[in-house]
Amino acid sequence: MAHDLTAFLGETAELNEEPPFPEIPEEPGDEPRDTPIGDAVEGGLGEESGLNAERAATVAAGADAALTDRLSDIAVEGFVSLSPFPLPVGGLGPVFALPEATTGVTGTVAPVADCGCPFCATLSDPTATPVGSDGPQHNGSGATATSVAASGNQGIDGLLSAVRWNNTLITYSDPDSRSDYQASHPEAFTNFSQVTAQQMIAVHFALNSAIYTQPSGAAGFGVEGFTNLAIDYAGSGVGTGTIRVANTSDPNTVGAAAYAYYPSSGVAGGDAFFGVGYRSPVAGNFDWFAVLHELGHSLGLKHGHETNVYGAMPSHLLGQEFSVMPYRSYVGSSGFANETWGFAQTFMMYDIAALQYMYGADYTTNSGNTVYTWSPTTGQTLVNGNVAINPGANRIFATIWDGGGIDTYDLSNYTTDLTLDLNPGGWSTFSSTQLAYLGNGNYARGNIANALLFNGDLRSIIENAIGGSGHDTIYGNQVANTLTGNGGDDTLYGHSGEDVLYGGAGNDSFDGGLFVDQIYGGAGDDIVSIFGSNFIDDIFGGIGVDTLSMSGYTWAAVNVNLDAGTYTTGGAEGAQTILGVETVIGTSLNDTMTGTWGTQTFYGGAGNDTFISLAGRYYDAVYGGTGTDTLSHAADSTAGSTFDFLNQIMITSFANSPTLAMQSIEIFYDSSGGNEIISAGNGNTLYGGGGDDVMRARFGAETFYGGAGWDILDLSFGNVQYIFDMATGVPSNWSTIERFEGFEEVWTGGANDTIWGTAGANIIRTGGGDDILYGGGGRDTLYGGDGSDLMVYVSGESYDDFYGGAGIDLVILQTFAFDPFIVDLAAGTYSNGTAFSAAIVGVENLETGDNGDTITGSRRANTIVANGGDDSVFGFGGADMILGGDGNDILEGGTARDILYGEAHSDSLYGGSNNDTLYGGADDDLLDGGAGADMMYGGLGDDTYYVNNGGDRVFESAGGGTDSIYAWVSYSLSALSPDVEHLTLLGAVSINGVGNALDNMITGNGADNRLNGLDGNDVLSGGAGNDTLNGGNGDDSLSGENGNDELLGGTGHDVLHGGAGDDSIDGGSGNDILTGAAGNDTLRGGSNSDTFVFSGNFGIDEILDFSISDPFEKIDLSGVAAITSFADLVSNHLTQGASGAVITANANTITLVGILASNLTANEFIF
Repeated sequence: MAHDLTAFLGETAELNEEPPFPEIPEEPGDEPRDTPIGDAVEGGLGEESGLNAERAATVAAGADAALTDRLSDIAVEGFVSLSPFPLPVGGLGPVFALPEATTGVTGTVAPVADCGCPFCATLSDPTATPVGSDGPQHNGSGATATSVAASGNQGIDGLLSAVRWNNTLITYSDPDSRSDYQASHPEAFTNFSQVTAQQMIAVHFALNSAIYTQPSGAAGFGVEGFTNLAIDYAGSGVGTGTIRVANTSDPNTVGAAAYAYYPSSGVAGGDAFFGVGYRSPVAGNFDWFAVLHELGHSLGLKHGHETNVYGAMPSHLLGQEFSVMPYRSYVGSSGFANETWGFAQTFMMYDIAALQYMYGADYTTNSGNTVYTWSPTTGQTLVNGNVAINPGANRIFATIWDGGGIDTYDLSNYTTDLTLDLNPGGWSTFSSTQLAYLGNGNYARGNIANALLFNGDLRSIIENAIGGSGHDTIYGNQVANTLTGNGGDDTLYGHSGEDVLYGGAGNDSFDGGLFVDQIYGGAGDDIVSIFGSNFIDDIFGGIGVDTLSMSGYTWAAVNVNLDAGTYTTGGAEGAQTILGVETVIGTSLNDTMTGTWGTQTFYGGAGNDTFISLAGRYYDAVYGGTGTDTLSHAADSTAGSTFDFLNQIMITSFANSPTLAMQSIEIFYDSSGGNEIISAGNGNTLYGGGGDDVMRARFGAETFYGGAGWDILDLSFGNVQYIFDMATGVPSNWSTIERFEGFEEVWTGGANDTIWGTAGANIIRTGGGDDILYGGGGRDTLYGGDGSDLMVYVSGESYDDFYGGAGIDLVILQTFAFDPFIVDLAAGTYSNGTAFSAAIVGVENLETGDNGDTITGSRRANTIVANGGDDSVFGFGGADMILGGDGNDILEGGTARDILYGEAHSDSLYGGSNNDTLYGGADDDLLDGGAGADMMYGGLGDDTYYVNNGGDRVFESAGGGTDSIYAWVSYSLSALSPDVEHLTLLGAVSINGVGNALDNMITGNGADNRLNGLDGNDVLSGGAGNDTLNGGNGDDSLSGENGNDELLGGTGHDVLHGGAGDDSIDGGSGNDILTGAAGNDTLRGGSNSDTFVFSGNFGIDEILDFSISDPFEKIDLSGVAAITSFADLVSNHLTQGASGAVITANANTITLVGILASNLTANEFIF
């Protein structure tokens, strides 16, 4: 009956062995020698079939003489065919180096009756099976084998030969003689010898948990130590072991191969043989590796790369790092290229998993609290201080299975940068110099691998790890771990257990993993990280600047209170302990972080985070991240700090305090102390808190709340214009939403701002623009700053202090009460005379109300608008402009060039000592330019001017009233004031006056004046002094008054009166009336019919041009009491003188030059 040897192993065992492996070059990159590698296929009873004889080196015939074994249809590189090729019975056939292209060897097997094999067991009548010619067939101990089904895990199934030992106890031995084997054993036993003591160390190490000659700490590395298969040592020099190991040269002529038989009740089941090249196994060399490999076959493991039975292992596991069974040094290789000491030192993780799948897992060996350590210089592996693996060179390449307890990887003696991974299947790397070199530039992925879990049982897991003095990375697993970094900048990752992490010295990083953990940072700047839904119970940062990072935590927002030493995650676990942490990195949710004494740095990350600083507890830096983040100092009372959100820094008031960072903060609550707050202009919301704060704004949709205390809002940045009412806090000129509430003081910049104060006391300071300031209720202080500013006071809202600053500033004092203002710009004060006094400093211009104010300007150029009421305004120094407004005002310019406007009603305007301009306005005004060449405009009404300087000019409009000029200098109305009617000369200096075309009244002073009426019907009065009066055109009236005057009537019907003094009177053309009056006068009537009038004591007068022929020319003697009639005249008073007729009245005489007394008639006289 035909058998497939890989599927049914009856009385004929399949041989699964190794030919000589290549020698490995000592250094990476050297080429290995081309030595055949493969299996030997040995026939049993019957005509044999050998499948997958991959690169077979030796083919042996069966032991039965009745049948012929042959190789058929073997595709051999370089050969066409070997079909058929008879083999000698019971002997060795030729040796072939068969390539991997070998398709197999087929044949049939005649089974032995009731042999116990799986095939026979399926027969309905096993005793009916024919019995072969050999004697009884069984292995050394009579153990039986059973089939093994696939596990479903291809990493395991790729190692299963489908057969295992069916016993719970097997044995092994090292026979010393051929006779220790059955006579029917298929082995030829050529050059047979007992294995060496060195080989037995490796065998004991691989199989037994009892310590024989292997290192004393090696119990857990033997198959008995990690499976439930009990394996006893049957003894040396006996053949009673289930597995018998021996040396032989049978496999090939070189004698360098090793091979073993799968478990079987046949005579060869489990036996392993080693050629002469395998006699010196030391942990890490090929000989040691070969012992592990062959004994793996003896226990039921096949080559992981072979596709028979349940297929090969997955390609990513085909390498010595995962199993000693594949012919692969590393994943992706096609053979072995390891360095001399670069082979696996133990069964590897999938070997252990496959053997445990077949035999179960042991949890009794190393079931206590086991400590695993390694030597950095020798590579020794120690278990609880006892050597377990003693490698031939400083290489570590092994897998650890632990039976239970609280176990520890202790690498505290290492100075390298360690990577310790406690996860099942994880790799730990201690030192790059201790990594096994696997060839072609590839090194083992670690020094120590952790075994896989058996059916999820956590007892085998390693709980704790201790790092060295380097920069270590340690990964915990799903149980409660204690991870200790020790020295160096370590990174510790907890997992899903309740872990305790100790950073030790150095700048360490922590990730607590899931569930409740404790983390102790130790010395150095440490980082603790929380991810996912994990959380850490207690965190102790220790010495240094330590960091808690929750950027990967997604379960809930956190509340970290460094002052209370707690943090919460919103879960049922409540507050957790956090001490000695200086830096906190938040989650992507809405976190809260509270600082404490010392230095802290907070990173909010995503979400709307809140950062809280308690009283006197400051931080190094706060980084808000994305979201709308809040920084609160509301619980603090410290004053004098600067919170600069523009430059993202904070400067505290403490001595030698460092500059602290604040970034990406959108909402800020200030402390109860007075601080400086500078906005970034990015839409901040800033709360000033309880102190006297200075809050500096930037344009950018911001909201400011001043809070309690005297708060200053600084809007001076960027020359941005602000038009807003402090009471509402909303600028009306911006499209963006800005709000400024709760401020007592406002500063603006260089734009043209308009600010209204609140009902309380305010200070408003503007910058360089032309600003408008309204104080509002309360006693306000307004600072105009640079620029031409307008500041407004409204009575009934308390009173304000004004400070103009640079620029031309205007203060408007509006009042609805009846109290007038008393304003002194020079003294910098104003009051109502009784109730208050306030400051008005540096103000150039002023406007008052309607209540008769008294105003004094300053030395600056003032513009003063008095408005209604009878105001009194004195410009003082400076080139002032004064407007009297309504009311009978008194305006005085002062010492500079002033402009005065009387405006409505009768005003008095005084120019002062410079060249002033005066405007009278409506009604009857008085305009006195004072010293200087002034320009005076009377306007409507009968105005009075005082001219003090020859350069003065008086301007009147036609029909602007009857105006008068009082001049201290000679003045010509025709040249300078053609619309002024009257001119009066003042002073004691001889000056002159000239009229204009109007009907002028011109009056001289006490000195010698020349008065010229020009056109119009003028009235000229000489006054005291020897005056000359010229009536000019028109019907003029001239009065010489005192002094020896000359009166010239000019054209027109003039009236000339000499007055006291010896006058010369000439009527000029026209019918004139000439009166000499007192004094010795000379009269000339001029052309036309004139009248000469005498009265009283008229003196010694002469009429030079009296005409008898003109019937209308008269001498009026009605005022001379001594002459009563013409008869009386002729009889008593008329005589003929030498130059003409003489009329005598008492001591007074009138001489009519050129007139004969006899020619006179009564017609010439008026009596």
